[in-house]
Amino acid sequence: MGEISAEKQGVSGGGGGGGWVILSGHDADGAAGTNGVMNRWYGGMVHELGHALGLPDSTYTDGTPMSASFYDYPNCRFSQAQKNGMLNGPYGGFLS
Repeated sequence: MGEISAEKQGVSGGGGGGGWVILSGHDADGAAGTNGVMNRWYGGMVHELGHALGLPDSTYTDGTPMSASFYDYPNCRFSQAQKNGMLNGPYGGFLS
């Protein structure tokens, strides 16, 4: 996981994939409680960690962190299919 401070305010965001996560400065600040409700920022980090472990975005708001439901974190959960995807994916050995 890393943080990049070079960003355009309100435009830049984080990303994840292939075993890595990068957060923009405002994401990292939010997770520290600097600019808004921290749950949204924690949910965003969980979303990006899902990408790092091989999950795609959900195509609809489905109550999982891989959809817009991450804004309601911690009231969202990975589905069993997503859990299986992470455990059986290229980084599953890291999780067991």
